[in-house]
Amino acid sequence: MKSNRFTTAQLTLLGLMAAILLLMAYTPLGYLNIGPLAISFNVIPVAISAVVLGPVGGAVQVRSSVSPVSCSVLA
Repeated sequence: MKSNRFTTAQLTLLGLMAAILLLMAYTPLGYLNIGPLAISFNVIPVAISAVVLGPVGGAVQVRSSVSPVSCSVLA
């Protein structure tokens, strides 16, 4: 029977991806400015989490990291 809990390695990877996402959100590393257009690369850590950890890991990453980051950037 498969457990629904995350392993230590999965939690570590999820934490690292959240840290990378926050670094990209609050520094110029996550944005490409071309004149008046700003392109954001903040979806990359979320996509990597979803591929490596599966849909549940991607959903946890989106819920825990992207929502507060996008709200704080828009404010």
